[in-house]
Amino acid sequence: MKIIQHTIIIVFISSFFFACEKDDFTGHSQLRPTSPVITVTIPPQSDLEDITQYVWDITVTMDVAQIVDVAIHSIKVGGDAMPHDDYEIEDRIIIPKGETQGVFKFEITSLELNDGPLTVTLQIGDARTANADITPVQFVIDRNP
Repeated sequence: MKIIQHTIIIVFISSFFFACEKDDFTGHSQLRPTSPVITVTIPPQSDLEDITQYVWDITVTMDVAQIVDVAIHSIKVGGDAMPHDDYEIEDRIIIPKGETQGVFKFEITSLELNDGPLTVTLQIGDARTANADITPVQFVIDRNP
């Protein structure tokens, strides 16, 4: 009789461990998109004019992570430099959901000093920015040997 009682108790207790589902906390709160404050950090102008520097990071930071991916675009808005001939930069970056930061890599590809001046005005953010509002930021890279 004791064996049956112990068996019933063990089965009863083990049912609590195996019958319960893991709680993923869905339904406890609603996830809502927000309007993050977006900051674009560019290198100081003195660094952009430094002929010994050819690669810069342009960092885009949101103050709060989003529940969807955020796409931010870059475009050339002026200057005599030609994309892919004189410089390279991604046309967009994706900040994945749950993340708060992305980086554009800007690289001068015409490295010869006798290539002449290189001027480009870039803009980070435009109307194509997805899932966030951004005030476009423009900056000039001017290499004048």
